[in-house]
Amino acid sequence: MDPSQDPSSIYYIHPSDSTATPLVSPLLNGENYHQWVRSMKMSLITKQKIEFIDESIQMPPKTDPSFKAWQRANNMVISWITRSVDPSISQSVLWSDKAYEIWDELGERFTQGNLIRIGDLQELVFNYKQ
Repeated sequence: MDPSQDPSSIYYIHPSDSTATPLVSPLLNGENYHQWVRSMKMSLITKQKIEFIDESIQMPPKTDPSFKAWQRANNMVISWITRSVDPSISQSVLWSDKAYEIWDELGERFTQGNLIRIGDLQELVFNYKQ
């Protein structure tokens, strides 16, 4: 059986799934990264596509019979991610070929600010103790 036709397969794309619709709301704007990540993960788990962002499914060789199914599902996840971020953000990640690359890039970009914020908070606490 074609894995893209099996509803229990990670390659299955439901007929109601669309590349034009954001998967979550609100869109990622840089300030809401942790909320956005949580919402996206829940949605991707529900749609059986979390493996495309956590790298537990690798791209098969192009000669592998499952390659086209992987490619369709991966591109669907890429579309969901790029439609679920602010347009100014999506332009910077649009050219990645793998969903996990986009996911990792967004994580690296938007968790940096949190490290700075943690440092600022630690400094405030330290100054408060003095």
